[in-house]
Amino acid sequence: MELNEYPYKYKVYDIIFLSRIKLSDLTLLDSSSLDFQGSKVVRLEIGDVPTELKGAIKLASWMDANASECLCKVPGGSRFIVREGVSIVVDTDDAETSQRTRDYIVGIGLPVIAHQRALIPLHVSMVDTPYGIWAFAGKSGAGKSTTAIAISKKKGWRLLCDDLAILNVTPSGSFIDFGVNKVKLWADAAAGFGYHTASLRRDPVRPEKYHVTVDPVDSMPLDKLNKLVHLTWSESEQSVLEMRPAGSFQILMNCIHLPEFISITGNLNFAQRTMYDMSSRIKSFEHRRIKNQFNVDQSIDLVFKRLLE
Repeated sequence: MELNEYPYKYKVYDIIFLSRIKLSDLTLLDSSSLDFQGSKVVRLEIGDVPTELKGAIKLASWMDANASECLCKVPGGSRFIVREGVSIVVDTDDAETSQRTRDYIVGIGLPVIAHQRALIPLHVSMVDTPYGIWAFAGKSGAGKSTTAIAISKKKGWRLLCDDLAILNVTPSGSFIDFGVNKVKLWADAAAGFGYHTASLRRDPVRPEKYHVTVDPVDSMPLDKLNKLVHLTWSESEQSVLEMRPAGSFQILMNCIHLPEFISITGNLNFAQRTMYDMSSRIKSFEHRRIKNQFNVDQSIDLVFKRLLE
C-alpha cells in the first residue's frame, strides 16, 4: 500500500481512513505509527460520481442506497458515494470539497461505512465512570450531550462520545469504537459550560448547535457498558425508573443511527440479536424531567442516586 498517495491519514471507529482531503473533525495520525490491517482500511478518493444509483431505495431527497452503495447529494454541496464499506468517492465537481460536504462525509458517510461493514452505529452519548460505561439515549433535544458533558465535568470522568458510538461485535470479541473528536451543543448548553459560541463552529446540518473539540478515545470492551438512561420530557413528573428488558431492547433498537440501512444491508437479524443480548445484560432506566423546570445539576444528582443504588 502506497501511503504517500494519501496526504491525510486517520483512525476513526477502529478503521484506518486514508483520505485525499482534510477532515477537521478527525485526528491526524503519524504514518509511522499506523498498524495496517487490510480489512480495516477505508479510502476517500476524488473522482467521478454517478448522478443516479440503480436499484436504489430513496431514503431522503438527497440520499439513495442499495445493498452495497449509498449515493449522497449534499444540499448546497457536492455528491459522494459510499461503496461496500471500503471507499468514499467525492465528485470531481467539488475538488476543493466544501466544508458542508466534509461534514456530511463524517456525519453520514462514516456511519454508512459502519452499516456496510456489519457494524452498528448508535446515536448515544457515553461517559466512562468508575462503575462502568453509562450511555444516554433520547430524541434530538432530549439532552443527551448536555447530561453526559455535565456528568463528565462534575465528576471528572471521561466523556467518550456525545453523538455516535459504533458497536463492533465479532465472535472473537466485542467493542465500542469512537473516533470523531467533537461534541455538538445547543447555544445555551455551550454557554452554560463556559464556551463562547462566537469562537465555535456552527454545525452545518443543525446550525443552532456548535462544535466543541475534545480528545479522541480508544476502543473499549462492550461489556463495560452496564447502564442505559433514556431521557424524556414530562409535563408533571421527574423520576428515574428502571425499565424491563423488553423496554430496554426497544430503546436500543431506536438508538440505531440511520436505521433504514439495517434492512438494506441485510443486517436486521444480527442487529436484533445484538440488542437483545445487550438488553438482557445491562440495566436500563427512563429519566423523566419537567422541561420548564429543568435544572441540570438536580437532574444528574437524581441519576447518580438511582444508578448507584
